[in-house]
Amino acid sequence: MDFVMINKNLGNFDLDGNLASIGRLNNVLYKKISEPFNDLPYPRADDISIYTDKIKQIDLDAFGTEELLRTLAEITAMKINDFYLACQKPEEVFIHGGGAKNKFLMHLLESKIEKTVKTTNEYIPIEYVEAAAFAFWLTLKEEFLLNRE
Repeated sequence: MDFVMINKNLGNFDLDGNLASIGRLNNVLYKKISEPFNDLPYPRADDISIYTDKIKQIDLDAFGTEELLRTLAEITAMKINDFYLACQKPEEVFIHGGGAKNKFLMHLLESKIEKTVKTTNEYIPIEYVEAAAFAFWLTLKEEFLLNRE
């Protein structure tokens, strides 16, 4: 979604998902973008180029901004829902990263998983979850290596 905003010279992101919320879902575009991701193993978020490479193949000028953003928001919410189901519907769902600030995306996600979605802010600021995870993994690795000696 940020890629579309930047390419349309509308800023770095869709504030609160306001533009996406007034757009219409384009089912043809939805299928074209989302189907290649269906068979990819999790986790998928580690390499954003998987998504942006697909979007770069589309003539963005052929679609309205709101339509593109709505379609991408729907894809994002559905793919998170797919992962939620693959994880056997955990009791709690926490979201981090910039999308957690997108009110429309959070609403879409909650409607798909039929559960309240929380951010990680109570524990770790949403902007730093991946950095904290890498630091934690590094600590575990160091402890493992020290215990092997």
